[in-house]
Formats: sequence, C-alpha cells, structure tokens
Amino acid sequence: MGLLCAPSAAQTVASGGTVYVGEENLDLTGLDPMIVQLVHYSDFAAGAVDNSIDVATPSDFDLLAADVGSVTGAYYVWNATGPVKPDIYVDVQVPLDSDPVSLAAPLPPLPILPCSFFGRVTVNGDPAAPGTVITAWINGSERGSLTTTESGIYGGSEGPDPKLLVQGPGTDVGQTITFRVDGIEADERSTYIEGDVRELDLSVEFVESNFTANATAGPVPLAVQFTDTSIGDPTVWNWSFGDGATSAEQHPVHTYTAAGTYTVNLTVTAALESNAVTKAGYITVYAAAPLVTDPAAAPAIIPTDTDGIPGTGERTMLSVAVTGAGIASVTVNLSAIGGSSVAPMIDAGNGTWTMSTAATVPSPFVDGAYQPVLLPMNATDQNGISNTSVSIPLMVVRNGDANQDNRVTLYDAVYIARHTLEMEGYPMTGSVGMVSGGEALSLPDAMYLAKHLLGILGYGTLH
Repeated sequence: MGLLCAPSAAQTVASGGTVYVGEENLDLTGLDPMIVQLVHYSDFAAGAVDNSIDVATPSDFDLLAADVGSVTGAYYVWNATGPVKPDIYVDVQVPLDSDPVSLAAPLPPLPILPCSFFGRVTVNGDPAAPGTVITAWINGSERGSLTTTESGIYGGSEGPDPKLLVQGPGTDVGQTITFRVDGIEADERSTYIEGDVRELDLSVEFVESNFTANATAGPVPLAVQFTDTSIGDPTVWNWSFGDGATSAEQHPVHTYTAAGTYTVNLTVTAALESNAVTKAGYITVYAAAPLVTDPAAAPAIIPTDTDGIPGTGERTMLSVAVTGAGIASVTVNLSAIGGSSVAPMIDAGNGTWTMSTAATVPSPFVDGAYQPVLLPMNATDQNGISNTSVSIPLMVVRNGDANQDNRVTLYDAVYIARHTLEMEGYPMTGSVGMVSGGEALSLPDAMYLAKHLLGILGYGTLH
C-alpha cells in the first residue's frame, strides 16, 4: 500500500484508483475499517517521507489510498533523526462504492511531555518534614503534586526515583512555574520546558504567630508570663491582653487585677510580612483566694499518744481564721504527726475553723531540742481557688520525756517528782508527765513512770 498526503483544503480517500471527495464528520458506519498512517514532521526537510507521505500541517491534507483493506498506521512527530512519538489517533472507513467520505478534522492536539523536578526543600531554613506536600502551578492552575518521604528532600536524581511531574496543555510550554510547599509559595521559579528533568532546591520563609502562658487561670491578682513561640524569626511583637493593656515585648509578664475572662492577641512582623493569632477566653481570673490568718494550736506543746486513747493533755485544738466569698472547705495536713493529710476542720462561726487532734509521732529533735512541726492549711472557695500559704505550728514531745532530751529514763521520773514538789530548776509541760492517766500531774505519775521503766507488771502502758 502506498499513501500520499499533500497540502489541500479538501480531504479525499482513494480506493482502487478512484478518488472519493468527502465532507467532514460523515457517518462511515458499516464500512470496512482501516487505520491510516499520517506524519506531522518538524525539523525535517519537506518532501517525501516514508517513500510516499508529505504532510504540511496535521489538519489540512489529501489522503490517497492505493488499495482497499485493513491497514495499520500511526501519527508521528518527526525530528532530524526520525520519528520520536507514535500515537494511533483515528479510524478511517474505506468505502466500497463512490459515496463521499472524510476524516474527522481538525486532528487532535499532540500531548506534550512533562517536565520533572527534584531537590532539597526547606521551611524557614530547616529541612521540611516528611509528609510535606509540594505542588506546581502555571497561571493559577495546579499542574503537579508530590508528597515527600524524607526530611528536606523531594524526589531524586536517579531514573526510577519519584519526581515532581509538571504537565499541562501545549499552551503551558515556556510559561513560568511557581511552587508551593504545604500551600505556601516558595521563593523559586522555573520555566516549563517539555521533557526537561531539573534539580531545583525549594525554600519557603514565612512568619506564623503563636504563644503560650505559664498560667491560664487563677485568682486576683494573677501574674501571667507570656512566651512568644512564633516561627519565622519575627522582629516586632504587638500584644493585647484583653483588659486594655498592651505590650511590645517578646515575652511579657502581665498582671490581671480584676476577675473575668480575657482574650489575648499577638501580632508579629518579620520583614514586610505580619501574622496574628487570637486566643479567645484564654485567661480566666477568679476573685481573690480565701484569706487565712491567726493559725494557732492550744496547747502549743503536747505529748505523743502512746495507748491510742488520748488522755487529758494529749490533745490540742487547732484553729484558723478564714475570710472570703463562699468558703467550701478548710483542711489541715496532719501527716507529720501521724494523722490524715486532709483532715477536715469545722466551721465554728465568725470565720473561725477548728479541729481537735492528738499526735502519735514526736517532733524532730535538732540541736538538743524538739522543733515545732508546721501543719499546712488548705482553704478552698466555691470557685475551687485555694490558699495553702499558712501552716499551724505544733510541738510534740515523747510521752514521759519530762526534761525534753528525746529520751525517757528514770531521771524523767525524778524530774516529774521534783517539778511536782515545786523545786526550783525543774520546769516542764505538765501534760508530758501525766503518764498514769490522771486528770492532773501528781507524784503518782512519777511513781508510775519509774515502775513502767523498771518493767513492773501492770505498768506496761504510758497513758
């Protein structure tokens, strides 16, 4: 079979020596199939191609078929070295009579080759994280996308490595390509060159405002340390704290003096770019915490309870004055003397809270003397705001340690006797020597302690 294509405004099909002239887009249903070979060449001298084909343009030609039958051909792009891109593009029906026929015209446009990119990618000078999405854009339309799998790298230089493929219609060739990194436009540009593979490092620089605070709720007055955590190396900071106050510091401290809920805004600027963040209702300030005063223990010195039944003088009354709106609870931590860490106190009226307690653990003995223990208070109001700044001092002495040397010996029995007889030089806290279970210190206490220490039957427990 020989094919001859020459420039003409008409489109014809010749079969068995007869030329058929036809109009465009005729219905060729039921005719014998044939695929026709056409050649559009560039960079190739005009004249015969493939011994019989010469095409001036892909949409204006005469087609001459020397015989009838099933013929396979292709649409080619040619350059100086020959065909480079075959693509079958049209079915032609060859008639068996003289009915006019035509090829569909104009011919479909030839797809263009993509251009490819790979390289490094940084965000504010740091390698972009895996999962970063890079897109390519031409005249506002996305033309390619790639998601990174390595830190700071997109695509690769080797043939099988993935690359950012940029592909569009023929009108895109020679156009400027812009790139976006996670939606932020990169500084770099390129040009669509068909079939080109290019290494291009991408970088984005942007500023994004953000901040944290060391406290977001508390009582009046509430001092808050704000910390700027913006990215993009801003150089200007404008804070608005929601109560009318502002600051231009990077990490300001602001004190809220009135109860309320406050919205905080930070606007940062780097070079010519600004960015703002607003955190609504970020700071909550309550009324002042309860005021706790007048911590006291009466008596201030008690002996340890050694038999589990606190006797006379082995208990003390703890008390504090608490003022504030809606006091919900007042507790005291008795763990240092062997009690509960959250022992509740009772509202005695007029802002006074009290509780009675004994002790099973003596105070620390330091430098030859018992030291008072501090029993921490916790007063909490109806908003959950607590005051834990106050403690009640109490000194606990070993039961029977009359001379308070952190030992209980026969000398303590003698000491109790001499104190009871009002001999000079034997001061003591009476309740420490009341070991016999009586209502007041007496000589029998001295005798009871001596018999206890000597192990006499019936005197095994100090009361």
